[in-house]
Amino acid sequence: MSNAILHKYSATAGAVPAAGSLTPRELSINTADGRLFTKTTGGAVQEFARQGKGMTFGNVADAGATVLDWYEEGSSTITVTASVTNPTLGAATKSCKWTRMGNVVFFQLFIEQAITGGSGALFLNGFPYPAVVDTSAVYGFCPAHINPTEITGADQPAIYATGIKFSNGTSYVRLQGSDFSSISCAAVAAYGGTFKVLCNGHYFCA
Repeated sequence: MSNAILHKYSATAGAVPAAGSLTPRELSINTADGRLFTKTTGGAVQEFARQGKGMTFGNVADAGATVLDWYEEGSSTITVTASVTNPTLGAATKSCKWTRMGNVVFFQLFIEQAITGGSGALFLNGFPYPAVVDTSAVYGFCPAHINPTEITGADQPAIYATGIKFSNGTSYVRLQGSDFSSISCAAVAAYGGTFKVLCNGHYFCA
């Protein structure tokens, strides 16, 4: 006669087993949610399956080149600052959605921001993870229009953004003009004090 193998379980929705209730390799099932847990040799409870929810990642960085260790979706609130003196911020419409897969963050950004004052290069702050990049690298394509007419001719390099630049170890970007110089608060002020950015891009993180 066969014997049934019964694992530890909880019938309470949302319940997660305590680390002290499991030993490494032991399984625990939440029968209300269809979730499966185990305990690692390091003592942490790890969820690795969930009914109807696809794969669940522990989101712990792993240096292995063949390990997909991270998946996360989210949104960020982007704020505008400057390299010397922060501008005064006016009316704004902003949206930044992102997905992290492994050590790459893919993002979609829209911002329309009115500013007054300030000095130095404009920064867009609030990306979800600090970047790990060559400090000279420029990532993404970033059309930017001022009020909202496209600037042409001699003034274009100072105001028309063609890329965004991440600096190593930071969670902000600079807007790069078509001559690879940074777009400044003064340049925005000279063309009405409002700038728009629509950008899809990606960057590497730790």
